[in-house]
Parts: sequence; structure tokens; C-alpha cells
Amino acid sequence: MDCGDTFLMPAPGGVATILRLGDHPFIRHDSTIFYGDAMIVDALRLESEIAAGLALVREGCSKAILKLLQDGVAASPFTRPKILRFCREHRPR
Repeated sequence: MDCGDTFLMPAPGGVATILRLGDHPFIRHDSTIFYGDAMIVDALRLESEIAAGLALVREGCSKAILKLLQDGVAASPFTRPKILRFCREHRPR
């Protein structure tokens, strides 16, 4: 999922998850999550990118925010089928 520094309006009829200042320390202003940019990334690749300084480790999010994001994956018409299937298969019950 892409959590941009720029506020983007959802497409007409689209479903958007908006995180607001205070929802997480990383969020500095209202930010729209665009599920169409979601990627499945191998943990080894992610660890490599963190070690190389290409990605940053941030604070974990609350259970409430995680649920909001998970619900958004299922509700967004922009979530690719591959991402939706992965999330459904790996979501804790």
C-alpha cells in the first residue's frame, strides 16, 4: 500500500482509507492509502533494502489502524486480485 505524503482524492465511486495526523507518528497530515500500489515483497528483499538504507523501519501501528487498513484492502476497487487473495489467505482469524 502506498501511504503518500500528498493528499489524493479518491476516484469517483472509489473507497479510500484516510489516515490523519495522530493516527501514527509517520503520518504528518491527512494521507490517502491507495491500494492499487500495494505490493507483496519478500522479507529477505525488505531486510536487504533496510540494510542498504533504501527503506526505513517505522513504529508499529495500533490494532485499530491495522484493521482499518485490512478492511480497506477488501473494500477498495483498486486492490489487485493477487493482493486481495494474499491478504485473505494470510489474515489472522
